Amino acid sequence: MEMMKYFFECCFNVSEDYRDLNFVIERFKKEKAITQEKLIQELRFIIETSHYEKAQKYIEEYGLREMSLSKTKVFIKFLYDKLCDIPTNVTPNDFYKIK
Repeated sequence: MEMMKYFFECCFNVSEDYRDLNFVIERFKKEKAITQEKLIQELRFIIETSHYEKAQKYIEEYGLREMSLSKTKVFIKFLYDKLCDIPTNVTPNDFYKIK
C-alpha cells in the first residue's frame, strides 16, 4: 500500500482538513497516471477484500487521523469513486458527521 502511504503523508496529511478533500483529490489527479492508477488499484483491493482494518491503520499511521471502521469504509469508497470519476452522494463535509 505504497500509494496510500504517499497519499496520506504527502497529499492529505494533517495540514489538510476534510473540507479541502475535493481540492486535494483534484490536485492528486494531476500526478502521473501510473501514480494515480496505483492508488486506485490499492483502493479497489481494499474494497474487494474488505481490508478496511488495514486501511484504518495506514490512515492513522501515515495521515495521523483516527477514523472508526465505518468512517474508514466510507472514506475509502469516496476516495475511490472520486479518483475514478464515479458519482457519489458523499461529500467531504459528511466526514465531520460520521462516527
